[in-house]
Amino acid sequence: APKQKKSIFPVVPLLKEVFDFIEANYHKGITLSDVADAGGYSGAYLTNKVSKTTWETVNSWIVKRRMAAARYLLKNSSQNIEEIATTVGYQSACNFSRQFRQHHNIPPQSWRRKHQLIGGHPQTLQRKCIYNRYF
Repeated sequence: APKQKKSIFPVVPLLKEVFDFIEANYHKGITLSDVADAGGYSGAYLTNKVSKTTWETVNSWIVKRRMAAARYLLKNSSQNIEEIATTVGYQSACNFSRQFRQHHNIPPQSWRRKHQLIGGHPQTLQRKCIYNRYF
């Protein structure tokens, strides 16, 4: 998984182990349960703790981290959308694409065209997802 120079997570000593776990594992398809288990918490307790402190859910922090990694790869690599989706922890490129669009109001292919620093491959994902009704 790509390394980022600057953390997306807030500096909250109480939640450092939670954010460290997300940082180290976001690309593995982790869930709230995985994060809670790693910290020795129940899912409900961790959800409450994180939400009260950051006004965000654990799942939204996982997604934010995945989106940051995806933007980095879209901008700096020639990996196709399917490869990027897998690299950042999604089992399905269509799910990744849908979530990317929800967060950025633009499909990943379009975001790449606007921001990419190097030439990439032609993208065929959009057509496939339309047939599967993911868009």
